[in-house]
Amino acid sequence: MAKDAQGHGSDAHSSGVSQVGQTPLNPLAGMTQAKWNAMGSAERDKVRDNGSLTPQLSGLEGHRVEATTNEGETRRFIVGKSTGWAPIHLEIKTSRSHGGGGADRSYKSVRSLGKVR
Repeated sequence: MAKDAQGHGSDAHSSGVSQVGQTPLNPLAGMTQAKWNAMGSAERDKVRDNGSLTPQLSGLEGHRVEATTNEGETRRFIVGKSTGWAPIHLEIKTSRSHGGGGADRSYKSVRSLGKVR
């Protein structure tokens, strides 16, 4: 284990922790729209939390898909993605739509019907 100038150890368990016993630092804690707007693109990319995106829809943004929900309902929509520090996937009904509702967290199946946007 490496030691700092004060003789304190540092290892993988303490990286990202400001002091022993504290929780890891969260770069999004206290985030506001003003703070987000003041950040550069590269800085935003580093702190953006993509954990709310639907894994089955990742990479299909701009595609029309046919998705079967876990309850067996079949829906067709264009995959969109919201903006900001915690984006979600969107179900956009038509190419003329300006936004849509949030996508499900998982689907029984997803099939691409081709790129539209």
